[in-house]
Amino acid sequence: MPILALWQGMTAIPWEGPPPVDTKGFMSVLMEAAFNPGLDPSVASPYAVRNYFMISRNLCSLQSRFGFHFSTLEALVDERTSQNYVSFQFKGGAADRRRRVLRARGVADLLEPFDFRCEVREDAAFARLEGRPVEVMVDRLRILGYLIMHTRQLDMVMHNAGSVHRYRAKMLQEIETVRQWRGLACPS
Repeated sequence: MPILALWQGMTAIPWEGPPPVDTKGFMSVLMEAAFNPGLDPSVASPYAVRNYFMISRNLCSLQSRFGFHFSTLEALVDERTSQNYVSFQFKGGAADRRRRVLRARGVADLLEPFDFRCEVREDAAFARLEGRPVEVMVDRLRILGYLIMHTRQLDMVMHNAGSVHRYRAKMLQEIETVRQWRGLACPS
C-alpha cells in the first residue's frame, strides 16, 4: 500500500524537466561541480550510491538519488493507526549552498501544512508524520511522491524569496491535483 501511494504521487503529474535557469544559477552548478571532489569518478563518492527499495504489503523503504540530491523515505501504513508513520529526508543538490538551503526550506514549507513535523539543517529537510489513519497516510505519501519527482534541480532557480514563493505556489496547486488523483486504487 505505501509504495503504491508513493508511486501515484510520482506519476500523477509528469515532470516538465529542468526549470529554466538563469546565468547565475547555471554558474552556481558549474562551480559546485568543478570543485566537488565527489564528482571525480576515480574517488569513492556519495553520488555513486544506488537507489534502493524495500517493499512489503504495509511497509516501504526507499533510498533514492536523483542527480545530486538524495531522498530517503520509510513508511508503515496499516489499520493499526497508532503504528502508522512516514519518515522523509531530502538533502543535497548541485547548486551553491544558499540555493540548496532555500530548496530544503521550501520542501519543509510545503510539508508543514499537511501536519508533518519538519526540521531543516543546512541543505537537508527532515519530515515525520505519525499515528494517522490509512487514508491520511496514503494522501501524504502521494504528496511525498510528487515532491521527490518535482523538486529535482529546483536548487538552481532558488535565488531569492520571490522565486521560492513562485515555485511554492505552483507546487501547492499541483499537490492539490495529486491529492485528488486516484489512478490505481490503494488496497486497504
